[in-house]
Amino acid sequence: MRTTVRALAFILATMLSSTLLAQVDDGFDAFLEEANADFDAFLEEEEKAFSDFLRDPWKEFESERPDELPPRPEPPVPEHYDAKVHPADEQPATIVIGEIFKLNRVSDGGNPTIKVVDVDKIDFGTAPRRKQGGSKTVVRDTMVIAFDTTPRPMPTAPGEDAGQETPQPQSPDQEGQPADDGEANAELPVPEAPEPPQPAGPEPAPAPQPAPQRAPSSMAPDIPSDLLSPGAGKVQVSYGGSVLWLTDMTRGVFKLSGTKENAVADAYDALARTPYRTLLGECAKVRRAMNLNGWGYNRLIEAVALRQASGADERTMLRFFLLKESGCDVRICRKASTGRLMLMMATDCGLFGYPYAEIGGRRYYNVTDRDVSPFYTYDAAAGAASPVAMGLATTPRFAGSSITSVHTSKKSPLTARVTVPEGLAAFYKDYPQCDYAVYLSASVDPVVKGALLSSLRPYVEGKGQAEAANLLIGFVQTAFDYKTDGDQFGIEKPFFVEEMFCYPYSDCEDRAILYSFLVRELLGLDVVLLNYPEHMATAVAFDEPVEGDNLSIGGRRFTVCDPTYIGAPIGKAMPQFRGVKADVIVVD
Repeated sequence: MRTTVRALAFILATMLSSTLLAQVDDGFDAFLEEANADFDAFLEEEEKAFSDFLRDPWKEFESERPDELPPRPEPPVPEHYDAKVHPADEQPATIVIGEIFKLNRVSDGGNPTIKVVDVDKIDFGTAPRRKQGGSKTVVRDTMVIAFDTTPRPMPTAPGEDAGQETPQPQSPDQEGQPADDGEANAELPVPEAPEPPQPAGPEPAPAPQPAPQRAPSSMAPDIPSDLLSPGAGKVQVSYGGSVLWLTDMTRGVFKLSGTKENAVADAYDALARTPYRTLLGECAKVRRAMNLNGWGYNRLIEAVALRQASGADERTMLRFFLLKESGCDVRICRKASTGRLMLMMATDCGLFGYPYAEIGGRRYYNVTDRDVSPFYTYDAAAGAASPVAMGLATTPRFAGSSITSVHTSKKSPLTARVTVPEGLAAFYKDYPQCDYAVYLSASVDPVVKGALLSSLRPYVEGKGQAEAANLLIGFVQTAFDYKTDGDQFGIEKPFFVEEMFCYPYSDCEDRAILYSFLVRELLGLDVVLLNYPEHMATAVAFDEPVEGDNLSIGGRRFTVCDPTYIGAPIGKAMPQFRGVKADVIVVD
């Protein structure tokens, strides 16, 4: 029966004249044209309504001074374990628990969250149990990057030799850059890394590390070819190591007549008449190719505005317009003191070091500069606009080279050869200081992850959990040189896992994050972080009996493992913290 129906349908289709088919095609095309016209009319109506809203008198707001990530008063040199003072057979201590924070790796919208939970109701979710097994080793390395806290539109490529210039793409309208913002395109010098200190205590001096070597990155983004070639009506934009050719929506003629309400509204109207939707479509393709999160997309738009507008206020206005039309919750503001425009942005987690203001029930950060002064802006709720996402559910992919380095434990043969893409290191280098949830929940670059785990897996295969955990903690304790963030950077800077292989030094929270990652991935065990007022360590839930300092969470015993207590085996907390209350961060 079904075959007969299909045959009849085929006969009827072949009997249709070409004229009728053409009429059907014409009708569908007309339908699409009408739908597109209706959509365009809807957007124009929305843009006109917002433009009219911008003309209403703006309200004055006060900027709040930025929250600063509290510096940890860590010791200038790490504590070294002394078996005579802290013998293996001493009575284990029970760690006093403060608050317990549950970190959800991915919440609604894909962003990390932390919330306080009841210790008796703690649930460790579905942490995967991984069977130990061999896998093909992937080669990778490490780099040294100078850290600069000065805000700037585009980061200098990490690992460059001082004095070596990075070629900048030229554009026909480059001479139009104003003198008052010349620093936006200036090359920033990369300071030389300080000489690593000799470790204290009985530890032998580390063997000299081989010089980092560059190699092409294997994680380059697959950007559509039409965005990589020059053409009519395009302008060159450099971002993430790629030279992009994107629609020049302003044609170099966009200019503000002022920064008061009517001038801003006129500029919004003018930008709405440009081919901005074509440009945003291209930016969306770049975003997908580079795996950009909300902050990464913001930096892409910042690079676009830098090339398509000729003055500071014009760039701020263009950046605001493009981000708003992309659905981001941003506000254009005018400084009360100078009349200059600034951009304020809502984010989905707390940022440190950025002035902010509470407007319409949301916190907005000044991402134009770090100036704390009164400003004017419109007073209205965000509506459907979304805060900019700071979480990293996927690792960004950038073009350029990678740097390889080798890290070897001083307690065992464990050696890791790791390669980190320079573009990723540069992106993290200028990443805003965020809540710890962002660092703990961030994905790890697949190449970095594969090489790191493949390097270490052969050493722990076939070992008991305690023996394997001791090998891993010895690696983290001794394969990396120690220095506080205050001494290395002048501010607190938590590391993403990849950054452990990008800088000459690391401190306690960086090592805790790395050790947590290694234990979860290689041993398949649950790990919590112990957040003391002046220190951070980890504790592991072993499936076999392990003696040592411990704490109990939800009926499960977690044994202290401190990656900064140099030479200490698992089960040993630093003596000065055995009686100190620690907050606990649980990672799903």
